[in-house]
Amino acid sequence: MAKKTISIADKLTLDTVKNIVEDIQPKINTIKTNVADLVSKVGTTSNTGGSATAGTIFAKLNKLITDVTTLTTSLTSTRAGYIDKINTNTATSTTSSSTGTLSQKLNYLINQRQASLTGTGTTVYSSSSTIFNYTDEFKCLAKFIAPIDGLYRVTIKGATGKDSGGVIIYKIEDAKLAWGYNNFNYNTEYAYAHAISQSASYEASTIGSYSYMSSSFAWDTSIGSDDAGGGFISAMPRVGFVPVDASTATTTSFNIYCKAGEPVQLVGNGSATTRSKRLPINSIVITYQNK
Repeated sequence: MAKKTISIADKLTLDTVKNIVEDIQPKINTIKTNVADLVSKVGTTSNTGGSATAGTIFAKLNKLITDVTTLTTSLTSTRAGYIDKINTNTATSTTSSSTGTLSQKLNYLINQRQASLTGTGTTVYSSSSTIFNYTDEFKCLAKFIAPIDGLYRVTIKGATGKDSGGVIIYKIEDAKLAWGYNNFNYNTEYAYAHAISQSASYEASTIGSYSYMSSSFAWDTSIGSDDAGGGFISAMPRVGFVPVDASTATTTSFNIYCKAGEPVQLVGNGSATTRSKRLPINSIVITYQNK
C-alpha cells in the first residue's frame, strides 16, 4: 500500500493564517450584528403598531394599508354625493342667477356692477308667475335688493282677466302712522299709532302671497280693530297702475327710484269696486336705468 504524504505548513505560515483569521473574526461579528439590527428594523409581515416615529418597516406598511382601507371605506355614497354637489356648485357657467351655482351668483354680482358702469338695461328682477289680485287683497308682486342708487324701470303685463279693472302698485317704505275712527252709531272711538318698517315688511312678505306690514299683520289686516283695516296702505307711495282687461292683455311700464341696498317691495291691490273682481298680473320685469 502506497504511503500518502501530507504537507504541513511551517510554523511561520500557520501563525500568519491564524493572525488573518483573528483579524477577520471581529468584522464577521460586526456584520452579523448589523444584519440582526436590519432584520429587527424590517420586522415580519404581521408586525403592527407602526407610526411616523415607531415600529418596524412592516408595521409602518401595515398601518399605511389599514389607513388607506379605512379611508376608502369611509368614502360612502353620501360623502361621494357631497363631493358631486361641490363639483356641481363650482362648475363654470355663463348664465347669471342670484339663486344658482357659485359661478352663476358671481355672474349675477358682476352684472349688477356692470349696471352701475354701463347704465341702462340690466335686469334686477323678473318673474313670469301669474299673481291674482282681488279688490282689497294686497299681494306682494316683486321684491329685490337694489344694487345701486338710481331709477329702475318696472314693466308689468296684466293677463287677460276674468273681469276688467286694474291693479294699483304701491312701493313699501318706512312710515309712522296714526289711525282714528269714530262710530257714532255705537258710540265707539278708536285711535292707533303704528310704525311700519320697510325691512320688516320685506322679510315677512312672500311673492304671490299677502304682503305683510310686519310678521304679525298683513296689509289688509286690522290693526287693533276690524274698523282700522287696510287704510295704512294709503300712506305708501302709489307708483303705478296696471289696467287689466277681460279680453286683451295689457303691458304697463313706470319708473321707481331706489337706493343702494334698499329692500324694495312692490304690492298690488285690485282697484275694482267689488271684491269678487279677479285681476291677474302675468309677468314683471325690473331693469336698472341710470342714476
